[in-house]
Amino acid sequence: PFVPAGDEYALGTLLPHLCDPIARYLRVFDKIEAAGYADVDLNSDLAWFPAEAQRHRDLVTLRPTGADRAGMLADLAAAHARVHTRFGSLDPAAFVRQAGVIYSPGAALYPTSAQDIMGWLIDHYDEHTAQVAKMLTEWNARSQSPDEKE
Repeated sequence: PFVPAGDEYALGTLLPHLCDPIARYLRVFDKIEAAGYADVDLNSDLAWFPAEAQRHRDLVTLRPTGADRAGMLADLAAAHARVHTRFGSLDPAAFVRQAGVIYSPGAALYPTSAQDIMGWLIDHYDEHTAQVAKMLTEWNARSQSPDEKE
């Protein structure tokens, strides 16, 4: 449940946080395919942004413990399997085929393909790899301190 000063998420929340964009981008890709690779405006789905905001609030308030770890790791493995199954089944042309997606109100169309999504997910992992290392170091230092045991 450790939350370093200045961070939004608890250390243990990073596992479900990694699952969140996987699920989001798979939903985006489903919309792209359903539209036949025509432009997709996420604003046309009135439930999209409220649901995204609620998922964010849920993650920010989540304070998992060690007892939650196995389930969170299983959820992340299942999310990886969904991405692998979904994008691994695409032929090379479909993997790189882009559609324009409007991700936020008033934004321009943003070219999006399965390949783009995979790149964004990899970048997200890379960002959090460094963050987790820093958070673990800080948590270890605090947990060794007789004043603050987590």
